[in-house]
Amino acid sequence: MALIPTINITQADNGSLITLYDTTGIYNVSTNPGGYGDPPANPDYTDVTAATLELQLMGSDGTFTTVYGPTSVVSGTPPLQTFPTDDITNSINIAEDLDDGYYKAIYVVTASAVDYTATEYYTFYSDARCCFKKKALAVENCPCNCDDKKMALIEAHIALLAIETAAADENSVDVYNAIAYMAKICKDCGCGC
Repeated sequence: MALIPTINITQADNGSLITLYDTTGIYNVSTNPGGYGDPPANPDYTDVTAATLELQLMGSDGTFTTVYGPTSVVSGTPPLQTFPTDDITNSINIAEDLDDGYYKAIYVVTASAVDYTATEYYTFYSDARCCFKKKALAVENCPCNCDDKKMALIEAHIALLAIETAAADENSVDVYNAIAYMAKICKDCGCGC
């Protein structure tokens, strides 16, 4: 079987940093046949000569536009790199402030002049979380006549739940619509996130 790279990407709460994990792991004939380390079909991670990450943001028409990369994510000099490796807890941080949205992540690992690609989808929504927190603090710090602030908080909470539900369902259209709705709610938020 050929190498089948897998990844996980997380976003910091403030949205200014994403963390990429290469979760491919070590080859095992029964539990991880797509892992690193069964040459020649599955190259070892020390055979990796390049690795890139590209992030594409989905627009209102459902098409994806590249907003990051493809950029090298190799840390160190192959074959002694510290990323990627066969350690699935190993990661690399990328300082990138991404807009809220539904993203396609394309991770390409090159080993022995062969490209191996992982394509996965992620929803990033740090601005929405920031807006919700600001609206919650506005209610908490409001001494009186707070009905409008409470309603704004309820509306933001519903929108945030809609984003999270659509993301869990991997429904790209609902993610897009929920994020657009949250952006309307938060246009006056002044989050700066």
